Amino acid sequence: MPNRKLLAYGEIEQRGYIDRDTKSTAALANSYDRLAIEALGQAESRAFIRAARRDLEWMST
Repeated sequence: MPNRKLLAYGEIEQRGYIDRDTKSTAALANSYDRLAIEALGQAESRAFIRAARRDLEWMST
């Protein structure tokens, strides 16, 4: 989207900070978009977590 202004908020141990740098906020936005595309849907995520819990329960017995 041309002429859009991006803003990023980040935290470190001592404080939070706001980043208005065009290049770094654009890189963060691209990373977020990739994560959103690759993320499982709600139902798939629930099934994945349930399967992982079953595996962990099986391993602990």
